[in-house]
Amino acid sequence: MNEEIQEFARSTLKEGLADPAITDSNRELFKKMYGQPYDPDLDVDEVVDAMPAGVLDLAMEQVRRTIEKHAQEKVDSGYCHADSDGLCEWDGCPQGRDGESLKPGHHFPLDCPLASPRSLG
Repeated sequence: MNEEIQEFARSTLKEGLADPAITDSNRELFKKMYGQPYDPDLDVDEVVDAMPAGVLDLAMEQVRRTIEKHAQEKVDSGYCHADSDGLCEWDGCPQGRDGESLKPGHHFPLDCPLASPRSLG
């Protein structure tokens, strides 16, 4: 792997590890897997910088799969996907049948356990 590809891989890994879908425990596991020797005080970016080139592709694949897994868990969790303005463009929105999810001010609060469609009036 040439230097330019290595730099791209390291940059991509750092961006992926900074993704909000990656949890602190995910980062800690990454450090345990790739930080040799393991140092809990070492920043994850420093671990990426010190990784051998031969494991960069595997690490990139693992980070990508973790992000995708967490994204799918979020979709499957039943929380409301509407933006803060109440607009929802999610394909699975229960309001999509009647077009309500596309109208401003209509927030179907699946993310609020105290609200139900009937209590919204």
